Amino acid sequence: MNVVRPPWYSPKSPGRPLPIPTKEGVASMPQAHNAAEASQAGKAMSHARWSREPNRVAALAPAREGLLRKFLLQVDPDGVLPPAERARRAESARKAFYADLTRRSLAARRARKAAAEPFDKAPVPTTGHRDGCQLPEDHRGECRRASNPNYGGRS
Repeated sequence: MNVVRPPWYSPKSPGRPLPIPTKEGVASMPQAHNAAEASQAGKAMSHARWSREPNRVAALAPAREGLLRKFLLQVDPDGVLPPAERARRAESARKAFYADLTRRSLAARRARKAAAEPFDKAPVPTTGHRDGCQLPEDHRGECRRASNPNYGGRS
């Protein structure tokens, strides 16, 4: 494939996006300014890549083989174990890896949830009245709306 380089392209130029060869020429990955933009750009590039792939299983075979090789080398770096024992230990190492990944993911979700909960926000009273409300009982709907900006129900 003949790749046409943009006039500013230089392999050593800092701050420039690297060119991505396409059938039409060269496309550059947009520069992200924050994590959300980087995530969206990554998703777009991923979808574009997989839209051109006829066989996902075959495309990911090298990655699966590399991961298996990682676990095989982890349990038997010298290659002295019999193949059956080596495979059994590699499978256990793989399960341990994913169990630890699950544990760390759960801890991160718990930390994010704890950080998102406001500490200074007082809960809405169960009666529907704000603290210190002097209105009669039939005005509790107004108090509920006044004390809870997210209240969307009817009184």
